[in-house]
Amino acid sequence: TQTAVFEPSPDVEPGEAEVLRRTVALLAERSSWVVCSGSSPGPNADDIFYEVIQQALHAGCSCVLDSYGTVFTRALKAVPTLVKTNRTEFEQSLKTSLSSEREIRSALEQVRKDGVRFGILTDGGKPAYVVSEDGEWKIEPPAVKAVNPVGSGDAMLAGMLYGFANK
Repeated sequence: TQTAVFEPSPDVEPGEAEVLRRTVALLAERSSWVVCSGSSPGPNADDIFYEVIQQALHAGCSCVLDSYGTVFTRALKAVPTLVKTNRTEFEQSLKTSLSSEREIRSALEQVRKDGVRFGILTDGGKPAYVVSEDGEWKIEPPAVKAVNPVGSGDAMLAGMLYGFANK
């Protein structure tokens, strides 16, 4: 049995968002990647990932967007280097249905045509799909007995970034 508890997010004050923007701007100058992941704590912070991605790209740093909802759709317009999302979050964020492999590939290819270099869509224990300028891949995950899937997408992304750093 699994239990999840979700509490209301605290309000983000404008000064707190500014501190985050300044910190990212400084760190992006000496970083390889900036990762924007998770959800927005509220409507007053829905533009923060968009702004952070713009700052990081301007500093020459690659960016990941791994989010959903309004913060995802807004940040996508900043054209991050890599977009990693799961199928359900992608469908809900972009108000679409990905009911076939063809639709999944088409949606990822559209993200790439919009300027994103790498698009990754996961779907739990089902195949993950990846597109880049080098091609398209369907990745079959190994069969495992899932105990708790929380954090599995984060772990996948960490492994990918490790791979980028060590290629």
